[in-house]
Parts: sequence; structure tokens; C-alpha cells
Amino acid sequence: KEIQVRSVFLQGLFFKELNNYPEYLSPLKPYMQTIQQIGTASNTGMEALALSYALLQSEIDNVLIGVDTLEQLNTNLSHANTTLSAESIGRINAIKVAEIELLYPKNWK
Repeated sequence: KEIQVRSVFLQGLFFKELNNYPEYLSPLKPYMQTIQQIGTASNTGMEALALSYALLQSEIDNVLIGVDTLEQLNTNLSHANTTLSAESIGRINAIKVAEIELLYPKNWK
């Protein structure tokens, strides 16, 4: 079996300002705020944090990302080499999203 993941940026939600979240996604704000704090503390941008976290998971075989430009592809490739500290990984792993259905963009309105 092979595990492939996609939407590691939650359809771009990682890059939106918290104040611009649609109402139905507002329950995710506290979690995203925590992730932003982890990124700030580790001097890692959200894109690098999300992508490198997924790539560091031993059970994940492939990470599928979408890009619109060659520049985005090159940026993502550079983030693939980002290393995260054990502390950052532990803090991310400690996040327990109660509204699990909101982590699936197909459930968004």
C-alpha cells in the first residue's frame, strides 16, 4: 500500500488572514493561530511548515501539490528541504482538531 496526501495547504487556507475566513471555517481559527505561532517561533513560513511537516511523516509516501506557475513549483521544491525541529513537530502533533470534518475541503460550503 502507498499513502499519498494532497491539500497540505488546506486549499490555501494556510495563507489566508484569519479575519478573512468564511464563517463556517471560523472554528479552525484557533488551530491555525497555533500553527502560525509555531511557524513564527521556528522562523518557518506557513508554506514551508505545512509541506515539510507532511514530507517528514514516515507513513506518507508522496505529497501531491498543485501549482499555477513555475515559480510556485520552484518555491515548493525549495521548501521540501526545510527541516523542522523535534519541538515544532511535537507542537504540531499536539494539535487536536475537534471539528475534523472541516479538514476536508470537500465538506466546505
